[in-house]
Amino acid sequence: VSARGGEDAPSRQPPSSYLTGPGGASGLAEGLERLGIGVTRWRRPWRSLKVADTIPSLFVVLDPSRSVTWREASRLVARSRSTGPVLIAGSSARSVLNCWGWRVEPRGRDSIRVTRPGVPPPRDAAYVTEVLVRGLDPSDSVDLPTPGDVGRCKPVTGRLDTLLVTAGNRPVLVRVTPEKGFPAYLASEGALFSNRSMRATAMGPFLLGLLHDQGPTVLFDEYSHGYDEGGGLFSATLAWSTRSPWGWAAWQLAVVGLLALVVAMVRTGPIHSVIRRARRSPLEHVRAVATALHAARGHDVAVELLVRGLRRRLSRDGRPGREPAAEWLSTLTTRARSPRVRAAAARLRELTRPRRSVDDVLAAANAVEEVWQELRP
Repeated sequence: VSARGGEDAPSRQPPSSYLTGPGGASGLAEGLERLGIGVTRWRRPWRSLKVADTIPSLFVVLDPSRSVTWREASRLVARSRSTGPVLIAGSSARSVLNCWGWRVEPRGRDSIRVTRPGVPPPRDAAYVTEVLVRGLDPSDSVDLPTPGDVGRCKPVTGRLDTLLVTAGNRPVLVRVTPEKGFPAYLASEGALFSNRSMRATAMGPFLLGLLHDQGPTVLFDEYSHGYDEGGGLFSATLAWSTRSPWGWAAWQLAVVGLLALVVAMVRTGPIHSVIRRARRSPLEHVRAVATALHAARGHDVAVELLVRGLRRRLSRDGRPGREPAAEWLSTLTTRARSPRVRAAAARLRELTRPRRSVDDVLAAANAVEEVWQELRP
């Protein structure tokens, strides 16, 4: 089937909305999006279709690449009765077409132009090699429903509108509108919706205008063309490991590692007490600090640490102030009531000057002790 008779290249490519080749249907999806219609690619089985929805949406099935069972066809019929319209095209969807009482009849290798009823075929008319015929498809006998499935897929009846015919007035695209439910659009070929047909024939404007009024959203069935939801890297790696010898080797190594870890976790001996490490006493800590300061000739630092320690102990919240130590000692000298405190504070202020000796550090320690004995709470 093609835009011009005798060319059958588009039939070799499935009419998927993902494909941009001559036989793909991406042009139809992009055209609907340009018109403000939401386009969704359905990549799940038909059994997950909602049969009750508040927003009507057109479900498009174009020449499925796999066979459609009667149970799946019944699911699509149930959706058309409660959710939104459907569009089914192509001889590979004969199981679905039979649910509306139609089948596809091939015309051999001869192609014929398509037009609207009562209108002469235009110059840019599309060509088809298959037409629609009323009745069940005899070639579909292998998929005939069982007695339990007959009630699920009775032929849907309703008002019939012929939208496209051949030059010999054979139906190519019809619309079946039941008394209850939404209409179903049945087409003989999925190539009518292909990119080549949409671009080079009169099918483009006609089909876009026809589908524009079928709801705010159009769902293109891609699951029947092999575009399922797939999975992530983890699922792909897991599937590879189950069918590859290298994967089985990796699983065996993982099992051996887990067994070794479990064996190593088992305790086989008594519990041993750990070595207790006692902290140094405060006196040992002071001696260590004094030794380090003496070795580094840090007598000025030692005096400053003594003054800061006294200031912290005398503060209300246990924190030293931000003002310099010399200013704090001057305040202590003027405000202290005890003569011993004033004298000791004055001596500490003198000892905070640079270049102190070991004797100055000892004198500062004695002065700090005197102030503490007098002023401690």
